[in-house]
Amino acid sequence: TEEVALKILFPDGKSTFQVGEPIPLELRFSASKSSAYWMTTRNYDRSGRLDIEHFEVTPPGRDPLKDYFTGGAFFGGGLGGSTMLQPKPYVFNRDLNEWVALEKPGRYTLKVVSHRITQGKDYYATKPAPVESNELALEIVKTDPAWERSSIDQAMSILEEAKPDEKSRDKAVRS
Repeated sequence: TEEVALKILFPDGKSTFQVGEPIPLELRFSASKSSAYWMTTRNYDRSGRLDIEHFEVTPPGRDPLKDYFTGGAFFGGGLGGSTMLQPKPYVFNRDLNEWVALEKPGRYTLKVVSHRITQGKDYYATKPAPVESNELALEIVKTDPAWERSSIDQAMSILEEAKPDEKSRDKAVRS
């Protein structure tokens, strides 16, 4: 049988983060054989948030953007494509902080449930095939004030540049 998989990992192997520190994730989608599973490759929605993945953290954290997304009228949609899943993983990079704020020191577990996969030989004749990831353990520790000040200073320095490159600017804004 053909199997579809979603593996999540911390890209640099680090699993301990300070309160407020960005928590980068890789979401790796693959199938043991090609031709049975399709995946939407959309990364955004016109509303600003693509709710195609659900980040399940135990104990639960707070959705940092809940008030923003429940407080107004938004139009969904946006450009995107699809691809047939292959044995070689298709990788998305995410910051967990955009979906879950972990504001208390402690140990947490994370898994992701994705609804971007469909099953069928033809993309237009597919049925949903939600997939659940492996579970990751992470630890949140108290914020070191020196680290916090340094992070803010670095971000502000980049944002104050006349023309920062887009990647650096985006990282500074997220920080």
